[in-house]
Amino acid sequence: MSVSIIEQIAEAVREAVNSVEGVTALRPRRAWFLDEITAIDQTVVIEQDTPERLESTLHTVDWDQPFNLLLLASDSDAATAPIDTRLNELRSRIERALLTDETLGGLAIGLRMEGPTYYSTQDLTGVLLRVVVHYRTAYADPYQFA
Repeated sequence: MSVSIIEQIAEAVREAVNSVEGVTALRPRRAWFLDEITAIDQTVVIEQDTPERLESTLHTVDWDQPFNLLLLASDSDAATAPIDTRLNELRSRIERALLTDETLGGLAIGLRMEGPTYYSTQDLTGVLLRVVVHYRTAYADPYQFA
């Protein structure tokens, strides 16, 4: 069974994030995913957002597919570095991993980073980093590169 181009891209994003030492990349199985997180520190939750259809030709269609990366760090008493320092380092390592190959192994035309947005709640401290992947498929076949 073949795998759609967008699913290959989503998995390539997860693999790039997961390649960062000490990081756990998670594509949640459902919208309310907190129960899927086993350890908060150095976890990156990858949520696929609504794609934007761009130019189309007779034979191809271009897409911008955003992914929201929630980079999490635990607010631990055992941590010696400030929380913002740990988040900055985590963010920088994730950006480097994704920008090393902006085509995601030839699956995409390119990608860009948007954000980041820092946030903190009673339970979570992190950075929301938006990654937008630009890719192209055959007009009538989302399983075929164009």
